Amino acid sequence: MAKWPLIPRQGSQQVGGFAIPREQLPLFYMNDYSCLGLRVDSCEAARQVLAESRYGVVQDDDGCHVALEDAAEVQTVVALLNDRGVACDIADLVDQVYQG
Repeated sequence: MAKWPLIPRQGSQQVGGFAIPREQLPLFYMNDYSCLGLRVDSCEAARQVLAESRYGVVQDDDGCHVALEDAAEVQTVVALLNDRGVACDIADLVDQVYQG
């Protein structure tokens, strides 16, 4: 089971309380690093739709996440949210992380 973060479409990497835990970032080489998540118009609406559809939605210190069994389930969740009026797509969440 994997946790997929829910983040709003607008804003920076930490909008909506999501932050990539420091221990997950590589020490030196960031070129091929990514963290996938679900980018949605409204995190609250997405949480509501997912909870009503019996998906495990967790709010913790790292933000809001949906627990999914496998990769095939990701497309099902994206379609569900879009069908219920919550614009959703899959996004790389580390595109704005700076390594100095």
